[in-house]
Amino acid sequence: MSDNIFYKSGYKAQLAVRASIQTDIYPEKDIVTRFYTIRTDGMMIANVGYAWDFASGAFDTRTIIRPSLWHDIGCQAIVDRLLDDKWKPEVDLLFRRLCVEDGMCNIRIAYTYKAVKYGSCAGTPKLILSAPDKKAAKIYNVPLA
Repeated sequence: MSDNIFYKSGYKAQLAVRASIQTDIYPEKDIVTRFYTIRTDGMMIANVGYAWDFASGAFDTRTIIRPSLWHDIGCQAIVDRLLDDKWKPEVDLLFRRLCVEDGMCNIRIAYTYKAVKYGSCAGTPKLILSAPDKKAAKIYNVPLA
């Protein structure tokens, strides 16, 4: 049998070019991971290879892509306990601001913002899968990257 590969499913996009945005999110110290950085000066950076699933439960349109990227990074930092959860309202406001900037219609802004505002950052965990042996991920107990 060939060696197994291990992968995470559930992503819709993967960043092809590094991106950055100035935010009003100011962690106590720089948060630096393989795929994103949130600096103490509010600069948020998404590195090549960052993968996300757009906005969970929302229609995938161009006006949701950029807001969902930065919201997912903020939420991921909160879930990973790298960013204090007191920043959740600011992460949500960033999402709303970007929806406006990107031309989303007002009705959609209202309900998508309400969804992120009252929702949690937990999201749906991405499972580790394996191929060709679908049981290998459990057998080898592959850690999350």
